[in-house]
Amino acid sequence: MAAVQTPFEILGLAHDNYTAKSAKEAYYRLVKKIHPDTNPDRKDAEERMKEVNWAYGILGGEETFATWKRDQERLAREKAECDAEIAEIRARRAERQKQVDEWLRRTAVAQAEIDRILGEAYDEAVKEDKCRTAKRREREEKERKERIKEKIDTVKGYFGLVIFGGIVYAAITFLFFPYKLFPIGH
Repeated sequence: MAAVQTPFEILGLAHDNYTAKSAKEAYYRLVKKIHPDTNPDRKDAEERMKEVNWAYGILGGEETFATWKRDQERLAREKAECDAEIAEIRARRAERQKQVDEWLRRTAVAQAEIDRILGEAYDEAVKEDKCRTAKRREREEKERKERIKEKIDTVKGYFGLVIFGGIVYAAITFLFFPYKLFPIGH
């Protein structure tokens, strides 16, 4: 995109020694040089002629030049105000970005702390569960051993009764029926 030219640049005039007469002389000189009728082979002659007419329309009269100059000064002020506002907006945006970055950093730190705490709680729960499981297993093993011991004691009791009963039977038999134990010639 071509840079926008001022009317002074188009007519080839300097700002400091500008007069309506010098603008008129520059205009006629350029018209003779670039007019489409005198330059039919030049493709940009019509576009260039429009630029020259626009520049002369501004610089050719004192009132139009004064209006253009006021407009240029107003546009420069507005541009300066916009630039200042844009700079202020960018500064506020940068400050907000710093706040967001700080918040994200703090959030990351907090998340790491939460993860650490949850990890510790999980580890403690696992240890507690293992401890409960180990205690439960110990208790179940102790109960199983007690049941086995009870069964053994019961069997021992029955066995003792059987043995005692056998001994009593043998004693009674020996006392009252000795021939049953020692059959001698009967």
